[in-house]
Amino acid sequence: MEPRHALRRACQLHNYSTGLPTRKIPRSLAPTQGFRGQSSNQQTNGTRLELRPKRILGRQYSTARPSPSSNDTFSKVLTTNFYGDDGFGRIRYDEIALGKDGHRIAKVTIQNSVVGNSLNVSLLQNITTAFRELNLKDDLRCVILTGDKGFCTGMHVTELANLATPDQARSLILKVCEAGQAIRETAVPTIAQIEARCYGAGLELAASCDFRYALKGSVFAMPEVELGVPSVVQARLLANIIGWQKTRQLLLVGNTIDTETALPWGLVDYVYPTSESLRFNVVKTAQSICDNGPLAMKAQKHLIRYWEENDLVAGVNASVDAFAEAFKDGAAEPKEYTQRFFVRKQKAKKEYEARQATKTENGAA
Repeated sequence: MEPRHALRRACQLHNYSTGLPTRKIPRSLAPTQGFRGQSSNQQTNGTRLELRPKRILGRQYSTARPSPSSNDTFSKVLTTNFYGDDGFGRIRYDEIALGKDGHRIAKVTIQNSVVGNSLNVSLLQNITTAFRELNLKDDLRCVILTGDKGFCTGMHVTELANLATPDQARSLILKVCEAGQAIRETAVPTIAQIEARCYGAGLELAASCDFRYALKGSVFAMPEVELGVPSVVQARLLANIIGWQKTRQLLLVGNTIDTETALPWGLVDYVYPTSESLRFNVVKTAQSICDNGPLAMKAQKHLIRYWEENDLVAGVNASVDAFAEAFKDGAAEPKEYTQRFFVRKQKAKKEYEARQATKTENGAA
């Protein structure tokens, strides 16, 4: 059985309008690297597609929240701010209203494309400032980190060449550490939108994000050992993401890998064939995040980071506290989002019953 046929059968894809099986697999379900040697440029021609769930305990209708459509992912830039413009590049951040509900997200862009968005002290300080200021916004739901005409080629070599003492080296690497930590400590989920080269400190910034979506053909490396220095600070996160042995491949050998390797390694979450599909799916994920309970989302992210940094028993105990904390102040958010679930369930049930009635009438005719 061909892989695409297996995927269609496993997912039970149906045309949303007719209810009939479809021969098309939406591009968002078939990232570039999903199946080796298979084309990912399938067109949906505007047809809405849904996942038809299998029968579970007698229920034949889905209570899952529908995936965001192109209308849901409509966005409008509300404000634009710049940090730095002194000849050393700058950081741009846009505050964006997303979807019909106008939930707030932010997009942070490294703008130093003349030198591959390579980093310097000024840029690192501005990244730290931007993320710390964004973290103060209570209505923010998600942050996207990207680069102008590429992602980031790491620390500019001249910054390293100018170091002459351990104190100078410590001061520089602390700037990298602070920028990565500011991203990691952002209360809401963060997505690295990666195109082209992602090297060194740039990969450390990406590793500090919760998700990494990449354009097909992007390349990744930690080449510091080639310059006579070790990879440090947020490079430690790589072992959590891809495991120790693959981290050794990147850090000790200095190998450059592409998306065909980065995806199965788990270094990136998804790979897309075009910049347009990459941007669309990043925003689509941001919209899904926005649809979740905002307080629950922040609590969940904080808890995941606590799990990463503490032992098993401490993590379990912290989970109990986090769950109880969700029900303070009258349990407003759990009540609201539980009610939304029941509304979806009732709607899905009515739609299912209507389809069954139509089938019965057509059969009788």
